[in-house]
Order: sequence, then structure tokens, then C-alpha cells
Amino acid sequence: MYFKLTFFFIFLGIRSIIAQNVGIGTNTPHASAILDITSTTKGLLAPRLTNEQMITMPSPANGLLIYNTDQNKYYYYQNTTWLPVSSSANTWLYSTSHMYNNPVSFNVGIGSNVAPLERLHIFGEM
Repeated sequence: MYFKLTFFFIFLGIRSIIAQNVGIGTNTPHASAILDITSTTKGLLAPRLTNEQMITMPSPANGLLIYNTDQNKYYYYQNTTWLPVSSSANTWLYSTSHMYNNPVSFNVGIGSNVAPLERLHIFGEM
């Protein structure tokens, strides 16, 4: 009888943990969050990957967030592309083995920091 009561209470405790959200640093996690991390002195450290590790990751989930240590930027995965978390429209994008620039003009420049005038504008002397 004691074993049955113990098992019953453990089962109830596990079910109540599964049904609730989790708080770290708070006893009252926000109802809309599955995980609520609260701190006034520490931050959240995302997984850190090199560029190669990022683009070769097998089957990343949409919305996956990582910190790219080669680019010193946060990236998230959407459909088939890694997108930088950035406020700038002039950023490099990564998709499988491709790296490309997607600015407003869709032009790419090599060898200069001025706006390229053509789809592929190579600056420099020949």
C-alpha cells in the first residue's frame, strides 16, 4: 500500500511539472513563457559555433538561434537560410555552401567599401 501511494504522488508531481512553465531566477514565471529566465546581473549565453559548424549543421529547426564566432554575430535559421540578427539590410547570408550579399540594390562589390555599381563590381587595377 505504501508503494502504491508513493508512486501515485510521484506521478502527480511529474504531471504538474510537465503542465507548467519553468522559471530560472524567478518563482513566478510569466504565463505566456515556457521558460522565463530572470536576472539583473547575468545574461543568456547562446550556443557558439564557427561559420563552418553553422552552415554544415544537419537539419536546423526554423527559428534556431546561434552565435557565429567567425562573424561575431547572432544568426537564426529560416527555411533554408541562416539570417543575421541585424538592423542592417546590407548583410551576408549563408545557405548550405553558399555565401551571398543581399543589399537593397542586389549588387556586390569586391575590393572597396563604396557602394557597388553593378551586380558584381570588382574594384582595383588590372
